[in-house]
Amino acid sequence: KTVKAVSIKSVNERLDVTLEVAALNDGVVVTASGTAQSVDEVSKAVTVIDAQQIELRDEYSVLETLRAAPGVRVVQQGGPGAFASLRIRGLRSFDTGVLVDGLRFRDAADTQGSANGFINELNVVSLERIEVLRGSGSSLYGSNAIGGVVNVVTDSGGGRMRGQAQLEGGGRGLFRGRGAVAGGARDGRLFYSAGLSQLNVTGGVDGDDRTRQTGLQGLLGYHFTPNVTMSGRVYANDAFAALNETPAAAPGFAPPPSGALVRAIPLDRDEQRRVEAAGVPL
Repeated sequence: KTVKAVSIKSVNERLDVTLEVAALNDGVVVTASGTAQSVDEVSKAVTVIDAQQIELRDEYSVLETLRAAPGVRVVQQGGPGAFASLRIRGLRSFDTGVLVDGLRFRDAADTQGSANGFINELNVVSLERIEVLRGSGSSLYGSNAIGGVVNVVTDSGGGRMRGQAQLEGGGRGLFRGRGAVAGGARDGRLFYSAGLSQLNVTGGVDGDDRTRQTGLQGLLGYHFTPNVTMSGRVYANDAFAALNETPAAAPGFAPPPSGALVRAIPLDRDEQRRVEAAGVPL
C-alpha cells in the first residue's frame, strides 16, 4: 500500500484527490435465515462452496462436491448412477433437507420425504454456490431438516454476458460435457442463465455398469420495478442406469443351470403373518 500525506496551506485552497475503488469479496448465505446474510452474520455452522471452488475441483455432481464439506457424509453404493444417501452430523439420511434455489427437492414416492432417490443424479450444470447448513433447520424447512440443509443455488444471471464450455473423457468409458451461459440486458432489467450437462459412462467399475445423465438448468426474469420482479426457473434431469451386482449365494445353495427358468413360489399367507408378527426369519 502507498500512503501519501496531504497538506492544505490556506483555508481557501482546493485540492482534488482521486481515490481508487477496491473490490470486496463477501459470501452471502440465504439458507440459515431465509433472507440474505453475510457469512459473518450467520450464527449457525454454515459452509459455502462457490462456483470457483467447484470449477477448480472439476466435480461432475453435487454429491462429489459435498464430500469435502465438514460434517457431511456421502454414501454411494458404487460409481456414477448408483444409489446414494446424504447424512449431516451422523443423523439419518431423511433428516437432511435438500433445496434447489430455496425450493424443497425430494422424492415424492419416498415415505420419509428424502431426496435419496434422485440425489445421485443431481449434477453440476450452472451453479452459483452450494450452501451447507449443519445443525437443525427445522424452524424454516420442517421436520426433515433436523440434521441440516443443503441448498443448491443456480446461477442468478445478470451483468455482462459470460459463458463456459467443458469437454473431458477418462477411463471406464467416461465422457462428460458441459456448457453454460448467463448475463443481462436492458440496463440490468432482464436477466437470464442457462446450462446443459451430459455425463455418459459406457464401462463402469466392472466394464458393464452403464449410466447416462443429462441435466438442464434455465432462468429468465425481468425487473419491472425495484419491488416487482417476474422470473421463471427450470431444473430438469433425465437419467438411465444399467448397473449390475452379483448376489452372494447362501451356504449349500445350488444355482440352476445357465438359461434355466426358476419357478417363483409365493410364501404361504400364514408364514407371512408369522414373520410380520414375531419377526421370525424364514
